[in-house]
Amino acid sequence: MPDDTVVSAAPGIGRVVVLRRSAPDFGLFARIEFADTSLGAAAGSGPVRITVRPRPGEYALDLEVTGSLGPGATLVFSYGSHFLAPAGARERYGSDLLFERELRIGHLGDDDRVVLLTTWRPGADMLGADLPPTPAGRYLVVAPR
Repeated sequence: MPDDTVVSAAPGIGRVVVLRRSAPDFGLFARIEFADTSLGAAAGSGPVRITVRPRPGEYALDLEVTGSLGPGATLVFSYGSHFLAPAGARERYGSDLLFERELRIGHLGDDDRVVLLTTWRPGADMLGADLPPTPAGRYLVVAPR
């Protein structure tokens, strides 16, 4: 599991935050990309603070952004080296591959509801989604039941 990460970024400048797994593989866990237009400072403040906390035991992370978030912010999870379909997935979907095709990124907000984001695949074992304008909350790799 990657460690928590806190980054300060100047508003109006693009930034990429990369989380890697711990030793021995140091493989990619997640990448959060902010375009030049994505980060805006909160009123009367300086740099934007981005806090990322991976969730032990879940394929998920918590994200906090102080300031505003405009279009162009994306999240990509990389799950390939640690992918294992959960118990019951083969019975429900027919195979591990069919289960994997149903994976999505869900956003759990303050109201405890998971909203499935429009998800794309930038690589064979990766899931990406645009971050919503109010990005605070938990992001999970999920599949419908």
